[in-house]
Amino acid sequence: MIYKIEIENFCSIKKRQVIDLSTSASLNDPDKRLGEIHPGSDRKAPKVVATFGANASGKTTVLKALDLLTRFPRFYPLKVAGGFTFDAFGDPDSYGRPVKLAMEFGGYVDLDLENSGSHERESGVYRYELEFFRGQTGHHIVGQENLFQKPMSSSKWKRLFERQGNVVKGPTDQKAFSLTGYAQIIDKLPQNASLIATLAEFQHAPSQALVAASNQVTSNLGFASGQEQDAHLVQYLAQAPELLASLNRTLRKIDVGLDNLRLEQTPQGPVPFFKHDGLSVDLHWASESHGTKAFIRIFPLIANALENGGVVIIDEIDAQLHPLLLAHVVEWFHGRSERNPNDAQLWFTCHSASLLQDLSKEEILFCEKDSMGRTEVYSLTDIEGVLRKENFYSKYLGGVYGGVPQIG
Repeated sequence: MIYKIEIENFCSIKKRQVIDLSTSASLNDPDKRLGEIHPGSDRKAPKVVATFGANASGKTTVLKALDLLTRFPRFYPLKVAGGFTFDAFGDPDSYGRPVKLAMEFGGYVDLDLENSGSHERESGVYRYELEFFRGQTGHHIVGQENLFQKPMSSSKWKRLFERQGNVVKGPTDQKAFSLTGYAQIIDKLPQNASLIATLAEFQHAPSQALVAASNQVTSNLGFASGQEQDAHLVQYLAQAPELLASLNRTLRKIDVGLDNLRLEQTPQGPVPFFKHDGLSVDLHWASESHGTKAFIRIFPLIANALENGGVVIIDEIDAQLHPLLLAHVVEWFHGRSERNPNDAQLWFTCHSASLLQDLSKEEILFCEKDSMGRTEVYSLTDIEGVLRKENFYSKYLGGVYGGVPQIG
């Protein structure tokens, strides 16, 4: 469970923004919207994190930062020569300053269970820090990559590693993240690759566990567009019959008149057709509604997260989706739905203000951009005096919370 992220000098965010979603485990939560940060934790965090704000307010920037933090541990080697193409904040003062990102999340502290000889696993929290600076080509390369761990039994952070360039300090406790035998690999660490991914490539068991955790985070950021994206989607569904069956069960519940999506095998590959009640001819993909296709595109991400746990990041989740369907999808992540036994987490951006009526204040973030183009990110819980039972929808549209466009 991710409960905290920090962003500085990244895209539209100039000043350091801290998003801390943690709350007391004793907080009244009848719908089970909150999940334990880690097993046995006295803190919880929301399973749904919704970000609202005006167009170009920085909502996608928040998700891009989270996406980079969760994807970077599997970057070996990065197939982009020279570094990363994301940018720092766009003013002269920020151009030469580093991009700084960090996140904190819960999990088990024993990263090498297979070789530990113990079946008991202590849990705790991790802190992962990234710093990028602009290289000679103008792209960003790794300046720092640090990982810390705090077990339940400890009140202090323990270093697993600290990296500055290709100089690496090893762990406080060798049992937690031993680097013995990996000195030559570290010396040749690429400037645009993760230390975690590099070690995992050479069979470092704790790093392999971290890469596996990274693979449990999926996102629609960077998806191919148009026909290319849809072709990949159809190929994926053709290879996942159980997922296709689950999709069809869901479509029958939410889309009036749609019986199922079937895939017909042709010499050119699988071709999708939609069977509708009352129609003698199945519809081609191009003839189906935009809303139905938009839902099908995000369904695999959501379904896999709900089944296996992890985190799913979706930008503009409400694009072409009816507000009632959107509320239904969000509800899947709450405990009462019984569809989320592994406390999967959903982070998304949204313009459908009506959804605020279906969210708790712990689940709501706002983005607002000032006259200098700088994004501020804050939670509804950061606003003093907000009651849990007040009408978030009407107050947001009335400008009480900020994060709305100023027209005229």
